[in-house]
Amino acid sequence: MTSQTWTEETDPDCIDDASAAAMLDGAPWRRLAVIGDSTAIGLGAPYRGYRRLTSFARMADTLAMAVGPINYMNLGTPWATSRKVVEGQKDLMVAFKPDLVMISCGGNDLMVDTPDYAAIAANLTELFEAGKSVGAQTMTMTLADAFPDESMVRFRSSLARLNELVRKIAAEHDAILIDLWHHSVGHRPDVMSNDRIHFNMSGHAVLAAEAVKALAAHIPQRANTV
Repeated sequence: MTSQTWTEETDPDCIDDASAAAMLDGAPWRRLAVIGDSTAIGLGAPYRGYRRLTSFARMADTLAMAVGPINYMNLGTPWATSRKVVEGQKDLMVAFKPDLVMISCGGNDLMVDTPDYAAIAANLTELFEAGKSVGAQTMTMTLADAFPDESMVRFRSSLARLNELVRKIAAEHDAILIDLWHHSVGHRPDVMSNDRIHFNMSGHAVLAAEAVKALAAHIPQRANTV
C-alpha cells in the first residue's frame, strides 16, 4: 500500500460541512455528551490537508449547524479503562442530562495479557444503562481494523472480540452504532498517528462522517426512509 494524496475536500469518505449539516436537519438532539477514553476525547496527530478537528468535535459542530446552538460536553480521558470511565465520568454525564450520549471505551482494557471481557461488558452495560436512565439516545462505535504496524497485529483478535461485545451491548440498548471494523479507512497505510494506536486527523474526519451518517439514519421522521 502507498500513502494516499487526498485532502479533506477530495477524500471520498469525508462529507463537506454543508452537506453534513443538511443530513442532520430536523435532528432532535440538543444536549450531546461524549464519554470514554482517548478515542472519545480525540487524541490524534495532525495530517496534511485535513483540519485539526477531532471526530466528535466535528459531530457536535455539524449538529449545531443543523439545529442551532447545542450544549456539548466531552469527558473523554486519555488511556482510561472502561472501569475508570464508569468511576470518573458516569455520574457527571448523568448530571448533564444529555439527550444524546456517545460512549467509546474498552480498548485500553486490552493492554494486559488476559483481558477480562466479562468486566468490560459489565462496565459498558453500566454506562449504557446510565445514559438510558436520563432518557438519552445512546451511541457507540467499533474500532477500525487498522494495523499498519506489524507489532500491533497481536491485538487484532482481542479487538475483534471487543467489537463483538460492543455490537451486542449496543443492540441490547437500541444504541446507534458506528461500525468501523470493516470500513476501508482501516486499510489506509497512513491513517494512524505515530503511536500506531490512534487515528490521525484524516481518520478523525472519516469517523466524523460515519457518525453523521449513523445519526441521520436515526432522525425519527427519517428513520424509515434513510
